[in-house]
Amino acid sequence: MIQLPLRQRGISQLSPRELQVLELVATGLETAEIARQLSVSEATFIAEETVKSLQRCVLTKLSARSTAHAVAIALHRSLIHLDASN
Repeated sequence: MIQLPLRQRGISQLSPRELQVLELVATGLETAEIARQLSVSEATFIAEETVKSLQRCVLTKLSARSTAHAVAIALHRSLIHLDASN
């Protein structure tokens, strides 16, 4: 089967930040925890509202019903990968 690029399959590309947030969601982190982790790793403040906005963008771009559904879609399409050691 020929795999079409994401845009041709009707799915907008996720930004690197959206993928990062989705991977953190997939590990089970809550919104506040994601904001804290991103703030530490970036050495800048990331608000919870920013994380929520990124999550809404992911849901829209993947046509997902929930964050769990978005994670399932992303894993199925190999958009994100989980570290087995977590």
